[in-house]
Amino acid sequence: AVVSTQSTGTSYTRGSELLKVGKDIWIKLLRGAGCEILSEIRQNKVKAFLLSESSLFIWDDQLLLKTCGTTTPLSLLHSLDKAGLQSVVYQHGAFLRPNEQPNGYRTFTEIEKEVKDLVKLFNGPLTIQPTMFADGSLEFNASLYRKPAQYIDLKLSNLFPDSLYHTAPSKDHISSLFRSIFNRSDNTWTLDLYHFEPCGFSLNAVDNTGEKYATIHVTPEHKFSYASFETNDIGLLMWEVEFIVRIFEPRNMDVSMSWSDKSVKKKFVRSVMTVMDLVIQPGQGSGGKTNLYQFIKKM
Repeated sequence: AVVSTQSTGTSYTRGSELLKVGKDIWIKLLRGAGCEILSEIRQNKVKAFLLSESSLFIWDDQLLLKTCGTTTPLSLLHSLDKAGLQSVVYQHGAFLRPNEQPNGYRTFTEIEKEVKDLVKLFNGPLTIQPTMFADGSLEFNASLYRKPAQYIDLKLSNLFPDSLYHTAPSKDHISSLFRSIFNRSDNTWTLDLYHFEPCGFSLNAVDNTGEKYATIHVTPEHKFSYASFETNDIGLLMWEVEFIVRIFEPRNMDVSMSWSDKSVKKKFVRSVMTVMDLVIQPGQGSGGKTNLYQFIKKM
């Protein structure tokens, strides 16, 4: 699940910027949502927390919380001071193990009720759009006010067991695969990598300006194999999408895009089509800004 919020200069903490919120406060809020901070990148313009269940990025006027597992990300929004809030976007893909989710998160109907309850807190117009793809999977989008940022999110599933990731001889080799993506970039990136036991991998990345980010998360178990790659640096993905597909060799890949330049979106989709075989169905998000695409790989 992804929760993205944007605020004015004086926002959730009685007039102070988000970067001035102490780490102890974030620890408490994240524990309430069911996750812990494992490590962090700290720069003048951004803090990037690598979590036990994905990632949290914090700028002065915006935060991005990306979670997985049995977390309850909407509970963090309930804990925030709403003064100065301009927008909230909540996204949730299809459930792999819905019966293991806590109450309120097992079905899209339950999530829709929870999101609607937030309207009472934020006192603003809400757009809710579940998008059904041809194969029956769902992408859930809830937007309060306007879309706060541009981004591209790749969701790869049914990873090939003989992929570069699965056949890597060591954790160091896995790390080097992902480091190479950022080493080829024109920007200088700070990376935070974490290998979970007995398996699993996460990475946060922030560029030298503090404005561009990337986050990677991998669950390699055979029956539920999944990887995600999200960034607001479209140039990075434009050049590296073929290598990313080679790392995981997914059978399925969903792409969520929020990008104002339609020509850039079309160019990126064409780049994906060079390594994946078919667009099953394009979906249009609320306000015409979020585009959802689903690709498959022919066997």
